Amino acid sequence: MKSHTTRWLPSITLLACAAGLHAQLTYTNLTMIDPGGSQSSRASAINASGQTLVEDGNGNLFLWSAGTSTQVTTNLGAGSIFSPFSGALNDSGQVLGYVEDGEDYRYFIWSSGGGTTEVTPGSFIWEVNGLNNAGQVVGLLSGEPDHGFVWSSGGGTTQLASPHGNTTYANAINNSGQVAGRTTDENFNTVAVRWAPDGSVSDTLVLGMGYVAAINDAGVVAGGLVDSETFTETAYFWDGETMTTVDALPGDDEGVSANAINTFGDIVGTSEGAGERAYLYTDGDMYDLNALVAGFLVENGGDTAGFVTLWNAFGINDAGQIVGQGLYYDGFGSTYSAAFFLDSLAAVPEPSAVAALTGLGALGIAACRRRQLR
Repeated sequence: MKSHTTRWLPSITLLACAAGLHAQLTYTNLTMIDPGGSQSSRASAINASGQTLVEDGNGNLFLWSAGTSTQVTTNLGAGSIFSPFSGALNDSGQVLGYVEDGEDYRYFIWSSGGGTTEVTPGSFIWEVNGLNNAGQVVGLLSGEPDHGFVWSSGGGTTQLASPHGNTTYANAINNSGQVAGRTTDENFNTVAVRWAPDGSVSDTLVLGMGYVAAINDAGVVAGGLVDSETFTETAYFWDGETMTTVDALPGDDEGVSANAINTFGDIVGTSEGAGERAYLYTDGDMYDLNALVAGFLVENGGDTAGFVTLWNAFGINDAGQIVGQGLYYDGFGSTYSAAFFLDSLAAVPEPSAVAALTGLGALGIAACRRRQLR
């Protein structure tokens, strides 16, 4: 949601944007999260209030917020508990997960105050992938052919239409009930699909080889294209009409993947070359998160504990808070993978810009940049 300040100052904001004034991205804190003490953790999702979904190396899930962790528990099975790769966490703090129950998995929605609700769409579940604020779940069910679905405890199950008669995969759902996923056409090309809330096909995009990762509340889909010869990836976002590609960070020759997109079109993921680097794509520009948080990083083998590098970003909310995974050094000679929480994205006008405008004009610049970043 845009701030009231932005709404009060439309003319000033537009003038500031038109002036092309630059801003410097800054962060206030970088936090390591390892609630299970396993020395292996990954933050896979973040919601509007900063609650973060974290999984550890021991098969446990946690909901973390401002230093406090609550473990996700269920009586549906005795095995390890998992979340989808892209994470599934809504703004109410509900978590979508699955648990080992013998040789099978059972799927559920959990909340710290509401306990566990089993996901029961009426057919064998191959996978679950997304959860919105209404408690709707998307995933893949068995059938002839297998098909994507939308399920809610009070609304039953909706099968997603297939534009080519082949298997459909539902990868993400937004708070309006739009679903993003994929299928294949008669030439075995991957086709990105955006479904309307009633399960009908609203838009398709032929990718060749590719995947769908996320959809934001504006209906913009983010994912990746894969080169059929080199197998390098290029990220993209698509609004139903226009597709825009996002290249890897300079020097990275193995490609870039997209994991999450917020309402304002900011995308996070990983860029790969000699190693992996978490990135932020915002306002048409790519940023290496490691460069933006260089002041928080430490030297591997030194005396100070902290993150050596940020590998992959898996979630971003509309406040610009980012979560993911990086390499953490304990200060005593050991490193391990750990979840990170990056707080918070801010935009500070360059000194020359501040000097150029005063009063409401400067306020307009701040509102402009804030809108662009979000």
